[in-house]
Amino acid sequence: MAPTLLRWAFYTMAELMEKPAVALLVVSDNSASGVPLVGRSEEDEQRYDRARRERLPHLIYKIAKINQESI
Repeated sequence: MAPTLLRWAFYTMAELMEKPAVALLVVSDNSASGVPLVGRSEEDEQRYDRARRERLPHLIYKIAKINQESI
């Protein structure tokens, strides 16, 4: 399914259920930085793993906490 269609479906369901919703877009292969998904250096791989393991869950937690406080 195309990302645009998934985003539309996500927000449509949230609206139908009358629930607030936030969508995060995660880009694994950032063409702006020139860092490929395959063949990255060890340092790039460690940064990617840390972001997926620590930063992304922290962002999700913060968004959920803000959302909970606004209800």
